[in-house]
Amino acid sequence: MYEKKSGGLADEIRRLTTVVISGALAYWLASLGNVLFKGKISLSESLASFALFAAFGLLLALPLRLLAELSGLIDKRLERFKVPAAIFVTLASVYPLAVLLITRRSWSVEFLGVSLLLTCALFPLLLFAWRFVRFKALWLITALFSTWLFFGVVENEGLLMRAGEELLDLPTLVLFVLTFATAVTALLLARLAASLAGEKPFIVEAALLAAAGLGLALLADDVIDVHYENIFQVTVFFAFAAVIHGVSIFPQKIPLKISAPLLTFVLVAGALLVVPFDGKPKGLSLVHSKLAEKNRCVDEIFQISGLAEGEQRLAACRLHKLADYPEGKFARRFEKSLRLERHRPTPEELTADPARRIINAEKPWNFLFITVDSLRYDKTGYSGLAGKNRTPAFDKLAGESQRFHQAFPQGAWTTLSVPAFLWSRYPSQIKYIPVYEDRKLKLYLPDEITDQVQIKKEYQIPADKNPNLPTMLGKNGFKTISVTNDGNTGFFDPRLGMTKGFMQINYPGEDGTDIKALEQAEAALISAKDSNFFMWVHFFDVHGCHMKPKDPQERKRYRSYNYRVRKVDEKVGRLLDLLEDLGLKDNTVVILTGDHGQSMGELGVRGHGLGMNDASLHVPLLIRIPGLPPVDYQKLVSLIDLAPTVFDLAGMGDKVPPEWMGTSLAPMLAAGKDLDHPPVRVETWRNKVKKKKRYLYQSALLYEGRKVAVKFDDMKISFYGRIPRNPLKEKMLYPEMEIDTLKDYQLYMVKFIMNNYPGLVNPRCR
Repeated sequence: MYEKKSGGLADEIRRLTTVVISGALAYWLASLGNVLFKGKISLSESLASFALFAAFGLLLALPLRLLAELSGLIDKRLERFKVPAAIFVTLASVYPLAVLLITRRSWSVEFLGVSLLLTCALFPLLLFAWRFVRFKALWLITALFSTWLFFGVVENEGLLMRAGEELLDLPTLVLFVLTFATAVTALLLARLAASLAGEKPFIVEAALLAAAGLGLALLADDVIDVHYENIFQVTVFFAFAAVIHGVSIFPQKIPLKISAPLLTFVLVAGALLVVPFDGKPKGLSLVHSKLAEKNRCVDEIFQISGLAEGEQRLAACRLHKLADYPEGKFARRFEKSLRLERHRPTPEELTADPARRIINAEKPWNFLFITVDSLRYDKTGYSGLAGKNRTPAFDKLAGESQRFHQAFPQGAWTTLSVPAFLWSRYPSQIKYIPVYEDRKLKLYLPDEITDQVQIKKEYQIPADKNPNLPTMLGKNGFKTISVTNDGNTGFFDPRLGMTKGFMQINYPGEDGTDIKALEQAEAALISAKDSNFFMWVHFFDVHGCHMKPKDPQERKRYRSYNYRVRKVDEKVGRLLDLLEDLGLKDNTVVILTGDHGQSMGELGVRGHGLGMNDASLHVPLLIRIPGLPPVDYQKLVSLIDLAPTVFDLAGMGDKVPPEWMGTSLAPMLAAGKDLDHPPVRVETWRNKVKKKKRYLYQSALLYEGRKVAVKFDDMKISFYGRIPRNPLKEKMLYPEMEIDTLKDYQLYMVKFIMNNYPGLVNPRCR
């Protein structure tokens, strides 16, 4: 065992400063090179970022060095406990896998087998590593830290909700990788502490770690999926620790007269890095005067200098300082369209083409409103992108319908999108209350929670007192019926607020399959045939959290998204056939759409909820009005527009509640062509479980085929290219960092978003 040669406190300071500064310098050069290849960065910014990297290194190194001393005092007593210690680190490493298996959210027999194999493989490896770990107590402590760090990533990214169904899907692979990463990080931190205490690392080990860390610094932006931001952050952490450990092989020490003031500066920088900057005096920041003019805080410098997700994100705070909107033709068109929001059509607009009868003069239409969870626009036949005979029932309906090719929801979560189109309000305008889920997936309202209930997750449900679509239709003579399958996730539990206002609520519950929902919908349709009805049917099996079929072969086929779309297409076809058999086709308006899309890796996004890419948002929208010849519409429209559209088609446009924010599509339907329409706004919210509250995470604005999104966590902007018909062809734009390089429409759309959420923007741009 290598014995440390101590030269006292001065020698310790010199060695620690040397390791931290040299490691920070190496990592800084790698990340700086990465930034320079992508965009401009000034000298003052680069120097400030180096100071922050050094502070970050010291914040990592000092606790490890102090814990090393404490660990050294008790290491001899741990020699006899190597087997329990290896078991402890193994269990800590596979903790995310164990949680997934215990909660049984979604896992297969193959997943269980690989998890057990992984656990059995880790134990002998960690038992072998025991002899090479000098600070064994510190190893156990860092194993706990690593478990906390990586399980936080698992929770924040929602991997437990999506992993386990298939061995080769991204969430499952990421979960397995993070299991290994937990064990490796614990080992790395213990070895780093040993090198900081004076133990010379193996040359090969140091060289490999330094190379791996520098490689991650250069490549992380390109290889980490944009959606997994927390994974990117822990990758940066691992890379930085690896670089510091790698350079610790060099024995040189900075002279004390240089290391002492340098260490003092880094200590101050580190302290300032920990202190929240919101509301602090400007003197307590490292912001250079020129940087202050650009309104960049320390955190922004940190991100720009290599700790950001990539060049597609742009610091927004400078744009917030623009006093006025840019002027020009785009601005005039935008403001003209914006004035149409909540516009109530005149009788002349509803009868623009006398040959197109959208209102039944004899009696109001019935309405069959069908939504398919997670249904992408490009997976339907009418889009022209899915191939022939993929969705025959959808295609048949589209052949008789008004076909909207650019329809978007107001959120990419079911709990955001569905309330938005039922209440015709944006998610930020709807009042929600929390509902809690325990480890057995049972849901609890706030007044049902006792001390014995162990809460696993928090959801939000609508509790808005404003009138929604079914409530208003019920007051005006319609029989309102809901059939809502949620795959037993509980979103549409009748105790909650999603189906508020419906007179008859059908909920498959524990039998949460689309077959059960179809049976309930058929029975409800038969019972309502003699009534004037509005019936909402929500199919769920396309969603990744669907109930797994019992048949093994069918279960295997259900892993394919396209197969699930075909199966729901069959069920929609059966429901429409029944509508015709009952003699209701000629007096029933059929509306078909999806509540949101589903990303499969487009622009680095998987699943749905947090991404603002087209695959997550672009949904089909078909409206079949009896006797109306089909028309294709290319104008961007929102699902929030559906509630006032239904009222206009029912001949009750004068009874639309003033609280509704949607703009009726009836004038387009009456004219049979595209008309000017307000911009589309989308919001994404997150639940903060620990603080028991919701907060807006991101908002996007779509207009004239253009899209801009602002992420409010760190004030970054995403500029997208022209919205294509095919989500696979969507691209991100990478503008320069300077305002004068942005186009007028980009500036205008960003300013519009930020002015709509001043309470979120102002605190982050002080």
